[in-house]
Amino acid sequence: MDHLIEEAFRIALHTEINSYHLYQGALSMMPDGSDKQVLKRLAHEESNLIEEILQYCPDSIRDTIKHLNNQHFAYYGSLKDSPERRLFNQLRIFLLDKHASIERYTTFIKAFKEPAVCTVFELALGMSRKLFALIGEQYRQADLRLHKPSNYKRAKRAHLRTGNLTSPNKHSQVFISLKDTGVDFPP
Repeated sequence: MDHLIEEAFRIALHTEINSYHLYQGALSMMPDGSDKQVLKRLAHEESNLIEEILQYCPDSIRDTIKHLNNQHFAYYGSLKDSPERRLFNQLRIFLLDKHASIERYTTFIKAFKEPAVCTVFELALGMSRKLFALIGEQYRQADLRLHKPSNYKRAKRAHLRTGNLTSPNKHSQVFISLKDTGVDFPP
């Protein structure tokens, strides 16, 4: 049973470390500015998530994870994007990555019946959802900056008639029916 719990921690940590390396790679490609601050914040939150999982992690896994954390992975982000779209596209990639992590944790929670194993994945799931919400908020803000609403707004039509109403056609079926029911019209 301990082996299964260790594997659960290993899966959760590998998933989150891969996400962290994704953020670090994007951070290294981003020029200085407010966009870089957004990526730094996301990388910091991801490192906090990893540290939180490591607090509950067995000692045997911590050493292997620290070795994995020192490795540097190549980043293949899109450099062809225009500077104003770069953050927007990076955040979209981060959203997809974090959504995949959430789906993976949810699948593991549903698959395992052992409470100790489920607790590991529930811990990672809860923190991933918080980070997903943070990435989503940054994505919405980047979308608003990128796609500014236009200033031109067409005047709304007022569907009210002004002045006196025209008298109805006295030869129409509707007029005759209304007269038969007793509705009185002005002359």
